[in-house]
Amino acid sequence: MSINVMEKANELAEALSSSEELANMRIAETAMRNDPDAAAILEEFQKKQKEIFDMQQMGLALSEQQKQSVTVMESKMTGNEKIKAFMEASHKFEIMLQSVNMTISRALSGDDGCGCESDCSTDCSEGCGGG
Repeated sequence: MSINVMEKANELAEALSSSEELANMRIAETAMRNDPDAAAILEEFQKKQKEIFDMQQMGLALSEQQKQSVTVMESKMTGNEKIKAFMEASHKFEIMLQSVNMTISRALSGDDGCGCESDCSTDCSEGCGGG
């Protein structure tokens, strides 16, 4: 393996780890985990998520009541400012990673565009389909 490639990979890793997006995501995550209300909502969400996964593994469909409870859970999560802030920060970091991956893919494929078949934003920072 080329030493130059590994050096560049390490530089990229360092740039990502010192990015504002990652710092903001980590701050938001800490605030979310330290908030008792957010922690309780997350615990409830994880239980519901496991319950739904187990049902799907058994080939069972969700009842209307279970579907409604998922909707209520989603509302609780987006209604909590700490969880909402984390979700937004996480999304911004994910967009940055997608942009990095797209840049690498373009370089490897020799494609001048963003590698999408259509609906590509001009700088590809929003990903395929504009986000």
